[in-house]
Amino acid sequence: MPEMDLSGRTAVITGASSGIGLACAEQLARAGVAVVLGARRADRLEDAAHRIRAAGGRAETLVMDVTREEEVRALVDRATTAFGGLTIMICNAGFGYY
Repeated sequence: MPEMDLSGRTAVITGASSGIGLACAEQLARAGVAVVLGARRADRLEDAAHRIRAAGGRAETLVMDVTREEEVRALVDRATTAFGGLTIMICNAGFGYY
């Protein structure tokens, strides 16, 4: 199967500060996708965005919690404002023990 060209698209990824979410963000950014990273840990989010930008990718961040609907909406809004829309959404964050 041929690879899909993802360049020029925008992805929102929750739980993007570590693990699978971070790996997805880095892989998508390498494929030319602008990424909007959401997670609760600001320091890790900024580190992830810095690495993506240093490698030539486009990244925005938003400290957010997936258990708060308004914060999920804000994450989607960030993608629209920063990159003109949203074509991919990866809901990776777990709900933990709330």
